[in-house]
Amino acid sequence: STIAAQLAIMLAKSGQPTILIDGDLRRPTQAKLFGVDGTMGLTQVLARTVPLTDALVAVPYPGLQLLPAGRVPPNPSELVGSERMQTLIAELGKTHAVIIDAPPLLAVTDAGLLTVASDGAILVIKAGGTLKEQVMACRDTFDKLGGGLLGTVLNLVAKKDLGSALYGYYGYSSHP
Repeated sequence: STIAAQLAIMLAKSGQPTILIDGDLRRPTQAKLFGVDGTMGLTQVLARTVPLTDALVAVPYPGLQLLPAGRVPPNPSELVGSERMQTLIAELGKTHAVIIDAPPLLAVTDAGLLTVASDGAILVIKAGGTLKEQVMACRDTFDKLGGGLLGTVLNLVAKKDLGSALYGYYGYSSHP
């Protein structure tokens, strides 16, 4: 969630109109991160009880708007996998960069469904917490779904491990 928010902020600061969608309808966090009311949002837009313009929230970054998750629904996968969600992403993408914060890929199907409806995904890997097998399973899931993997982010690297994370593959040796 933090990576999605920071990416959206950077795009907006670069001059690209950006919309950040909190697509994690199970554990939404973007409204809290930005300190805004998140009771109305994506869930209501997809249910057509609120127009998109009423659900978008201004945040303190010019060029960035937030579409909070809204109320937690009983059927998150159905909503994010709906044709209405695909249409919403496509329409917003005509005028804005669209960043979608999604739940973990291996935990629920939501992230995979959102990847297929978008241009692709950035896989966030927790240093020391994500197993190689889990990363490979994510890759396999992207391949099966036909969703594009745009790149990866290695997150939560401890400062003491930063050097080995960046240079660990050079095979430094004390031998001349």
